[in-house]
Amino acid sequence: AKLIITGRNIERLDETWEQLEGEGHLKIIANLTIENQQGDIVNSLPEIDGLVNSAGILRSLPFHFISKKDLLEVFDTNFFAPVLLSQRIIKARKFKKGGSIVFISSIEGPLITHTGNSIYSASKSAVSAMAKSMAIELASKSIRVNCVLPGMTETPLINIDFITKDASKPPAIKNLRDTGKV
Repeated sequence: AKLIITGRNIERLDETWEQLEGEGHLKIIANLTIENQQGDIVNSLPEIDGLVNSAGILRSLPFHFISKKDLLEVFDTNFFAPVLLSQRIIKARKFKKGGSIVFISSIEGPLITHTGNSIYSASKSAVSAMAKSMAIELASKSIRVNCVLPGMTETPLINIDFITKDASKPPAIKNLRDTGKV
């Protein structure tokens, strides 16, 4: 496969780039929340077979402390950027017939949630809902749309110490209150 990878974190992007084998890959440094950078990506793309939207950020705040700024920051990265990038690629006719779009969502939101994670949960619920609607609307263009909902996994995004093997399987996610973290 020939991959086109993009990201705003140059170090992490370079780390991934170094792991790619073969030739013909493309690396594009861009922040998908910036419209003209999205346009630059779309303009530099050849026809593609698929798109994986996997960007995501987290803002852990109890509901009564969230602000519109917090909401917009998370939704810009987790929802607006991947949805609008997908739309731009489709409008530019960059998908080959039979192409596929995959959104990386989360069980956090559509299936479960916990204290202090309302913004992330809402953004991932929105992604899952949008993917369902896109799948119906884009079927006539022979573009498949799917959404993957991983369980909780300890990553730098959620570097927390209360995730157990049992907690990573839905729906047995521990409530933050039960862990003494809140």
